[in-house]
Amino acid sequence: MGFPLSILYLRLIICLQLMANVVLWWNVVCNLENDDAQMGTTCHSDVSVTHHVDAMGNISAVVPRLPSLNLFYHLRNHAEVASFQTVQRVFSARGYQRTEDMNSTSILWTHTYPYQVDPQSRPLHEMVLAMNPEQTINHFPGMEPIFNKQFFSTSMKSKYIPKTFLLPNQKREFLQEMNNTGETRLWMKKNFNHRGNVLKEAKDHDLNQKSLIQQFIGNQFTVAGHAIQIGVRVILTSVEPMRAYIFHDVSNRVANKPFYPINIKDNQTYLTDGEFRDEVYLSLYSLPETKTYMKTHGYSRWVAVKTYARKQGLDASKVMPQLLEAVRGVLLNLRPRLVRQYKQYFKDRAQRERSNLLEFSRWDFIVDEDLNAYLLEANLSPELHTRNPMSNIAIARALYNLMELTRQSNDARVRDGNVNILRGVCYEQRCQHCKDKECQLCAQCLSSSDKTILKTTFAEHINRKGYLRTYPEPMTQEEASLPYNTSTDNDVNSWSKIDILNREWLRLKCIHDYYWCN
Repeated sequence: MGFPLSILYLRLIICLQLMANVVLWWNVVCNLENDDAQMGTTCHSDVSVTHHVDAMGNISAVVPRLPSLNLFYHLRNHAEVASFQTVQRVFSARGYQRTEDMNSTSILWTHTYPYQVDPQSRPLHEMVLAMNPEQTINHFPGMEPIFNKQFFSTSMKSKYIPKTFLLPNQKREFLQEMNNTGETRLWMKKNFNHRGNVLKEAKDHDLNQKSLIQQFIGNQFTVAGHAIQIGVRVILTSVEPMRAYIFHDVSNRVANKPFYPINIKDNQTYLTDGEFRDEVYLSLYSLPETKTYMKTHGYSRWVAVKTYARKQGLDASKVMPQLLEAVRGVLLNLRPRLVRQYKQYFKDRAQRERSNLLEFSRWDFIVDEDLNAYLLEANLSPELHTRNPMSNIAIARALYNLMELTRQSNDARVRDGNVNILRGVCYEQRCQHCKDKECQLCAQCLSSSDKTILKTTFAEHINRKGYLRTYPEPMTQEEASLPYNTSTDNDVNSWSKIDILNREWLRLKCIHDYYWCN
């Protein structure tokens, strides 16, 4: 007995859709433009090849692009296999091959934080200690406070983090807050183990039970009545000097049910940090108000949300500067610890200068109806694979741009002339011995290690593609005309020499060319 034609037709449609998703994925990874005028990249089935172009535009022989690149992915359990598939696809398209040999790997990518010495993480910890400086690791030492909810929410001193109290230690302070704001104000009880947050009125919380409770933002910005959450991809490439970026195309999650009226018993009407399972949130593609922007105009999810906000009479341009400032503030608070831990693990200065570390994380925000941003939490090892094809494409783009940002192009293609600052003072007699502060960036006053760091900063800036610099902070040319000791930063005296040098170099580059301002 044959199948009805309707069933066969349905199966054909499903197969075509799967094929379309595969093609779309491959296009995302392989057809992104290359900004380098002298290099072009073409994706093949298993290797990325490089075309060498001469001054006349003629293409010479096609050779494999760095065929020795290897990727070692540390899998703690089967739940991390899906995330690895996303990483492997992107890295494979750039010429990396998976290896089981730690001695030959170029990059160690691990979901588990490798600097904790506990029975579960000890093998990975010992593996990291045995790596050489030329091998890249996707985590920095000293980042533990980021994924510690208690420390992150109560000790970061950020105006973007909602008020948070640790009970019962801060019971008195919470009672004072309750007297000021009322017993019926909503507070989120945050689970220390990342899942299971509970929303209650202030009077219903057990003040004697160990818990972390955070102010609930009750006037949230909504899209077609649904609460929305913003996920920002953050990349840290150096701690001394500090360099950090966020990916411009932020991800968005939409609550499954309308936000108003608030129903504290139904967490599908609001989004709690960590509640990112597919059944809890909607796709913006399912909302008519944003689907048109995405389907007809090809907007990304974030651009669709900003367009919707503008239609509501809101200034959507105010959100991104808040995200940049929030991330920068937390990283600056954490910077002394990062530098201390970094020096502890890499005791030799030459080793620190050659070490290749990066941190790829996701920071979760919500915005209120006036588009004021609130930082909920940061995830050092965010999920890199979902059942939503649009989310997977966005993740792939962020990873691809990360590889471009951190690629090792600060050698032959970045010359000394690229980092030299043209200043008249450099030709004066007082700069011949490099004792004057104004002479520190003159070519004759830069050490080889200084030049190496500035070349890396130069290379990251021209390779950053979709990443925006959050630290050193972006500025206007008017702001760049002011020296840093008159800026709004309060910790100018705590910066290291190389941090001051790196910031001053970017400031002077910005004065001469707006391209370097942000």
